[in-house]
Amino acid sequence: MIRWLVILLVKAASRREAVRNAEGFLSHFGNGLMYSIYRIGGEFSGFLTGYEPAKDPANVGTCRGCGGTGRRTGTQPEACAQCHGTGQSVKPPEEWVPHDGDAMPLDQVKATVASYLRSRHEDELSRANEAICECDEIPYVIREMEEMKCAVQSDIFCDRSRVYDTVNHSNSVPDAIDGYWAVVVELNVPMVGDSFMQMMARGCSILRRPR
Repeated sequence: MIRWLVILLVKAASRREAVRNAEGFLSHFGNGLMYSIYRIGGEFSGFLTGYEPAKDPANVGTCRGCGGTGRRTGTQPEACAQCHGTGQSVKPPEEWVPHDGDAMPLDQVKATVASYLRSRHEDELSRANEAICECDEIPYVIREMEEMKCAVQSDIFCDRSRVYDTVNHSNSVPDAIDGYWAVVVELNVPMVGDSFMQMMARGCSILRRPR
């Protein structure tokens, strides 16, 4: 499972409406069509504001590794490796409390959104070009990488759309941003076959095996 950070740009009059519009947009791409599940904020909660969910007391609870005892299970009286003996640990992201900053007026966070779009766009294309060079003898890898590059450079919403304008249907930040909100979304994308991310993580050698 791959977790993508996607920022959806939606038109709305309030934070609640922005989240509702983002969820409405995502509803067309679920059930395995693009992702298995999504969360507003999720693992990337606080990306727009600098909020650190792991430091929020509301996101800390009884350590599941030791049941709150602070000790490892067994006969050795050693501190639990998960909570370091405190008996408390950070809850998993799916249990974190909602953060209002995961839906912000675009005019307040435009620089952050634009910077993320630029850095991720350049990174995706760079890694694709590197893969093409390293696996230049494997036609289907070249084809997959070229298709991925087209997806990144297109205005089609896909699992690699880092920032998507749901009004103008483009992978860019609009010039006129009045009424726009930026909504942080965690997309959980199933890994099917030898995907791009699998290839980069495990190296091209696995792709040289007979198919």
